Amino acid sequence: MLYGSFGTHNGEPNLDAYLVLPQLGASGQVNFLVDTGAAITCLHPNDLLALGADLEAVRALPTLSVSGVGGSPNVYQTPGYVAFGDGNGVYVYEIQVSVLDPQDAPPLASMLGRDILQHWRMTYDQTNGILEFLVNHSDHTLTL
Repeated sequence: MLYGSFGTHNGEPNLDAYLVLPQLGASGQVNFLVDTGAAITCLHPNDLLALGADLEAVRALPTLSVSGVGGSPNVYQTPGYVAFGDGNGVYVYEIQVSVLDPQDAPPLASMLGRDILQHWRMTYDQTNGILEFLVNHSDHTLTL
């Protein structure tokens, strides 16, 4: 079982993950906003910089135009691995990570989208502080 949390500012649902972006030589911990309305997982440039990626290398990646609450920004796409651990194992997903263009980036958090969430069963009970994810499928599972 994976456990998320609710933010103290406005109660936003969050989940920590370990992200690896091989083409950018970047990796590290990212706190994602759990967004069931987002089809894709999207990384904000601030989180990308915190992972140690070079923005010039990002601008060489293929682009895609997306639409959402934050408008219609261009995103750069790169293959990546997103990992979540629960004490019993580590669940790894191979996805195309979309990175917001720093010039177009709205002031939003990095978002964990349905490309990952579709593989889980979620319990969302903000009143009781419960945000849980039962993993139904992962691309790779490492048992501890």
